[in-house]
Amino acid sequence: MSRPSIVLWIVFAVAFSLPSSAGPDAHEAGPPFSGEERGAASIHAADLMTTVRWLASPDFAGRLAASPEYLRAAHDMARRFAAAGLEPAGEDGFFQHLDVEYNDIRECALAWAGEAGPWRAFAHGPDYSCRGLTGSARLEAPVVFAGYGLSQPGKGYDDYAGLDARGKVVLVIKDVPPFAIADVVLGESTLTRPRARAAAAHGAVGLLIVPSPSTAHPQPPIASMLEGPGPENTSFPMMQLSVAAAESLVAPSGERLGALNAAIDSTHAPHSRALATRVRMTVAARYTAAQGSLNVVGRIPGCDPTLARECVVVGAHLDHVGRQAGLVFPGANDNASGASAVLQIARAFAKSGVRPRRTVFFTLFSSEESGLFGSRHFVDHPPVPLQDVVAYLNLDCVGVGDSLDVHGGETWKTLWGVVRAANAAEPRGVLIPRSGAGGGADAQPFSDRGIPTAYFASHPSYTHLHLPTDTPETLNPALFEEVARTAFRTAWRLAQGEATK
Repeated sequence: MSRPSIVLWIVFAVAFSLPSSAGPDAHEAGPPFSGEERGAASIHAADLMTTVRWLASPDFAGRLAASPEYLRAAHDMARRFAAAGLEPAGEDGFFQHLDVEYNDIRECALAWAGEAGPWRAFAHGPDYSCRGLTGSARLEAPVVFAGYGLSQPGKGYDDYAGLDARGKVVLVIKDVPPFAIADVVLGESTLTRPRARAAAAHGAVGLLIVPSPSTAHPQPPIASMLEGPGPENTSFPMMQLSVAAAESLVAPSGERLGALNAAIDSTHAPHSRALATRVRMTVAARYTAAQGSLNVVGRIPGCDPTLARECVVVGAHLDHVGRQAGLVFPGANDNASGASAVLQIARAFAKSGVRPRRTVFFTLFSSEESGLFGSRHFVDHPPVPLQDVVAYLNLDCVGVGDSLDVHGGETWKTLWGVVRAANAAEPRGVLIPRSGAGGGADAQPFSDRGIPTAYFASHPSYTHLHLPTDTPETLNPALFEEVARTAFRTAWRLAQGEATK
């Protein structure tokens, strides 16, 4: 932008700054300084990245929901909402309160040895990670391989049949079996905590999970809070291994993990066995079943006498997966990027100089990582009747990659048209010209209630998912800016009255 253009833009921005008294007769100047254009032009990569660097800094320790660091981030973002001109819209100022499971992992160590070999320490991060809801223990035990870790003998499949797991640490494949098993119920039973319960029921003392080595790109050892339903076993440790680390546990027995996995998948039958290795697991964690956390909720009231009761909700989750024994998972893309975009979109509405006709809510959710608990709490305790919510826009992992992927278009075709038109107003137009079904992540609770949703994510976006490498340096600022501007334009057009169904 040339210097004269910059000066002219500043004059218009000041002249059209959003007054709290703006009413339904407020109007836009002509192009290129319409309210939408002024708002979109106010969103800059530098500002987006400043917020990401702040939220992903060591000071916030990975923003584990309900942690002191997460609560401080929530309070700081509420102050930024207020500074952007938003009204508080929670039941307690800007806040909604909810209780969530919390686990503070203070120690996490793993070592192994063959029957005759020396002890070797695995590296925390590259070789293994603690699961987010791991129990605590200091133990040394033999290792057994138990396939997919499923035990439903009454329905014809049991990885523990004939396997002595008593006093052992169980190694299992994390993935869902790629074949149908008669009447076996999968679903929640394949999450980590139900598999740990199955192992404990057979006398095991710890669980190691590993991605299937048959996949093209096996998942590295991530930190994750998505463990499945309780109850929590506070004395049962759970860790995730890399494929290479798991292979080292299998090799002294003359086996290969890939061959064991392939044998199960080809025969659709268990191939469990004892291994010629032992492990030492050390975990010290402080678990709380119900610890207080926060959603952050602000709004800009609509000005149209007819449409103001209707609202658009723009949201992102603020939490990530925290830290383990000093190893921090920064969560720059997941989801400091989405939280930063929500803040900048709120600021862009203020800088547009035009009041929205519909009310716009801006939300930052807790506990997406452990099961969408913040967004579910919002739809269960909405600040307005849910029938008045015309659309929900979700921003989750919006800063890495080279293009924009928006889910929901197959279900909500009218809203998908608004998204496409909004991105067409951007010079690069990075939107992938296809879309999936509605819902997903924090959009799911809204979609489940019949609310049209658009789930904004950059693509490809998950290279560093739940890893210590999810840092600000991995983001693509130019893409990030366009995604945030597209989401703003979509929200703007909906707020001015465009239809979503």
